[in-house]
Amino acid sequence: MQSPRKHSGASLLEITLALAVLAIGLLGSYAIHCNTLKNVKRADGAAVAAKNLVQRLDQIRGYGWSYLAVPSNIANLLTTPIDATVAALPELTSEQITVTPLISGTLSMPAGASTPPAIVTTGSFSVTRNGTATPVITGSAGTMKDQLTVKVVAGMTWKDPSGQHSREMSAIISPAAMGK
Repeated sequence: MQSPRKHSGASLLEITLALAVLAIGLLGSYAIHCNTLKNVKRADGAAVAAKNLVQRLDQIRGYGWSYLAVPSNIANLLTTPIDATVAALPELTSEQITVTPLISGTLSMPAGASTPPAIVTTGSFSVTRNGTATPVITGSAGTMKDQLTVKVVAGMTWKDPSGQHSREMSAIISPAAMGK
């Protein structure tokens, strides 16, 4: 009768099992890496869009109140590129600027006044540029030059390999802050 031998190595089954566990771990690591890269690219696009929107709002503030109150001026602004120091989005599909009066109604009557000052709030317009097309104006400025304050909303939509994305940024602007 022979005595059982002691084996000092690993069996083929143990090695196959260890390789399978290692492969599953490597695949999981690869999936996390790919997902992280996709999220970084998406966040980068959003950061570029935010920089571009800030730049666009700064351009509007720089031109002055009388420029802001005319829709065709905003349409011309959308045909000018944003500063070259700000990166371009992969595929800008649309850009929109909307200008609306911020205050509606009437002010309370100041002490000693016989009538309260009226707040004129007619006019609201939006200018949209899709791709490289000519900007389209909707609405009318009305008496926008006479407003106390306006809300300017700038928005961008772009495409990248992960889909379509959009960002908006708004600013409250008054003639006193811009100069007439």
